[in-house]
Amino acid sequence: MNTNDKFNFKIKIEKYFKYWKWIVFSVLLSLSVAYVYQRYLTRIYKVSSTILINDYRRAGFNSEISAFTDKFSVYNQNRVSIDNEKEFIKSRENVGEVIEDLHLNITYYSDGNVKSEDIYKKSPIRLVFTDSIRNSEQEGYGFFEVDKKDDYHFQLLDSEKKTLGVFPYNDPIEVGGFKFSIQKEAEFLSSKLATIYIQIEPVRNAVERFRDRIIIDNPGEETSVCEITFTDRSPERAIDFVNQLVKVYEKSTILDKKRQIKNTYDFVNERLADVDNVLSNTETSDESYKRLNDIVDVDLESGLSLSKREEFSNKMNENKTTIYLVESVLKEMYNDQLDYIPSNIVPTNQILMGQMIKYNEDISDFNKFSNGTFKTHPDLIEKREKLIAQKKSIIDGLNNFIKKLQQENDYYAQKYHIVLNKIGRLPNQEKEVTRSQRKIGVISETYKYLMNKKEETAISLYSVSANSKVIEKAFCSFIPIYPSKKIIYLVAFVLGLFIPILIIYCLILLDTKINNKKDVINKLSLPYLGDISVSKSKIIHAMDRDTVAESFRIVRANLEYVLKTLPNHANKCKKIFITSTVPKEGKTFVGVNLALSFAQINKKVLLIGMDIRNPKFEEYLPTINAQMGLTNYLFQEGASIDQFIQEDVINNISVLASGMIPPNPTELLLNKKIEELFHDLEKKYDYIIVDTAPVSLVSDTILISKYADAFVYVLRHNYSEKKYLDEIEELQRENKLSNVSVLINDVPTNKGYGYGYGYGYGYGASHSKSSFWDKWFAKFKFI
Repeated sequence: MNTNDKFNFKIKIEKYFKYWKWIVFSVLLSLSVAYVYQRYLTRIYKVSSTILINDYRRAGFNSEISAFTDKFSVYNQNRVSIDNEKEFIKSRENVGEVIEDLHLNITYYSDGNVKSEDIYKKSPIRLVFTDSIRNSEQEGYGFFEVDKKDDYHFQLLDSEKKTLGVFPYNDPIEVGGFKFSIQKEAEFLSSKLATIYIQIEPVRNAVERFRDRIIIDNPGEETSVCEITFTDRSPERAIDFVNQLVKVYEKSTILDKKRQIKNTYDFVNERLADVDNVLSNTETSDESYKRLNDIVDVDLESGLSLSKREEFSNKMNENKTTIYLVESVLKEMYNDQLDYIPSNIVPTNQILMGQMIKYNEDISDFNKFSNGTFKTHPDLIEKREKLIAQKKSIIDGLNNFIKKLQQENDYYAQKYHIVLNKIGRLPNQEKEVTRSQRKIGVISETYKYLMNKKEETAISLYSVSANSKVIEKAFCSFIPIYPSKKIIYLVAFVLGLFIPILIIYCLILLDTKINNKKDVINKLSLPYLGDISVSKSKIIHAMDRDTVAESFRIVRANLEYVLKTLPNHANKCKKIFITSTVPKEGKTFVGVNLALSFAQINKKVLLIGMDIRNPKFEEYLPTINAQMGLTNYLFQEGASIDQFIQEDVINNISVLASGMIPPNPTELLLNKKIEELFHDLEKKYDYIIVDTAPVSLVSDTILISKYADAFVYVLRHNYSEKKYLDEIEELQRENKLSNVSVLINDVPTNKGYGYGYGYGYGYGASHSKSSFWDKWFAKFKFI
């Protein structure tokens, strides 16, 4: 495949540059439409406000008091979630309150140049509902036209321009289910607006319309800053709405907190009364239990009981030991012996111990006295009897002492068992007392906690703050975010540029006609002779200097270059066959004028008409005899070709016309006289130009192609199909036509392809003088 078949970006672009005027016109038209469009399009403004939310999870803020409270403190109600607050800010309740406060469900308009204009805060009048409930609960829509009659009266019309009456300002009116009055504003006297349109919509509808335009965003995940944005066609209304929304939100949070704190305060008071009652009952029950069980302090009672138990146990053991010792001594004393008695066995009985000491002293004296004294001595006997009496008295004393000790032991045992019983009851008593004390302690702590909360709640009622703090009030740059002039003009420019290019692309894509040289050379590898411009004349004269004449001269020069490739071309007659694919492509026009072009350089030229089925020479050469020619020669046996050639018809050109139209043209062209004809004529002429039949309709041209030195294949601009090029390529490849060159005929003069000329030819058409408008529209003609 030829390298010309490859994609060539420059060639593609050139196809569109040919229509640059149409593209420029489309862009300018699109920009003009964009200007008008954005000029009367409703402008939308954006207003934003920044607040700081007290989000306990992020870097929010807390009140000074809440910094000293525990996590259950009512002050910590300031700690909220930013996600919840974002939804609460634009709640229907808050938005509805803002709309009611600012009366945003009532809109005022005035007549503009093209459309009505919103005159928020510019209206010289305002509508005031006389029924205060009506504005918040009214269900229907209302539309009224207020026409100023004078400074004191106005005419009221409904949406259908029906007059409802003339009313004075500030007087109550009841129409269409609405009760209102029209009041003057401060701008009434200075305003030039004579007609005001008032539109009323239900508050709930306005709430939805306003909520849809609220956007609340959190710029950073680590911050609790919220940006509230709102869009509206009136920047003043948007500013008022956002500021009021923040105020309503702050007021709502404060009221909500106060309500919560008041409920908390009431709850704490109720709980204090209940806890105080429970505490009093518990303390009374604890007191009764201690009194009943004779308990002051369980720990103290436990210590005392253990001490008494030890004491009583020791006492009984001491007494038992003493009794044992005394009884042992008594066993030794029940005899007639006068022995010493241990006196320390009864340390607790001083009298008995004294008797025993005295008895032991008397025994000592008796023993001293009895030494050396007869046993029958009366003093000895008397002393003896006296000691026996003392001993008996001591024995009786010891027995009495033993009884006393036994009585004491019985007493101690009784006390000991009482103490043991009391100690046995102490764990249960301790449990009951501990439980009671614990209950009293818990209730006391609860009571103390509630008392603290009561004071804290009472203080917090007078120190409630909002959940937010305004960082930046509502701000508007007063530059509309919609429509964006840059975007509109950019889109308009793109559309103005794209649409004609798309149309051109579609036309090029759907165009199956041959329009220029590149269509041919990119498809065929054959020599290209040039373009023939549109001509108003069928014959090109020697003195012509227009583009048509010059284009034929270029074709002639290129054709001579092609013919130089022939053997002995310098001394040989050149036989040039002119053909095309279908009729009306201008092959006869090209053949006649090409012959004239060669004649202009003093060449002897013969023009032969071999399109014997559809001869056209007489249209271009009206002086010839079209009925005498080639077919006559072929039919007549022995006739000489010279008698059928018409010499010097025009500008030294000889013509052999087609002659009469035969019934069997194919068989006629197979006549051996054709070969003889060319053999004879090539000796007499420098150039033989042959007008042949179209190759796609009949085989006539193929039959005589062997006589041709070169073929000039004529294509017609915007008439010949591109598929014809495939047929030409096939004919060349199969050697049915030899030495083929191609040219395009009938090329418009406004299409130039590198030769510095415009081209064109109207095949068989008449050309009238173009008017001004024809010339103007011709500039924007696509094809």
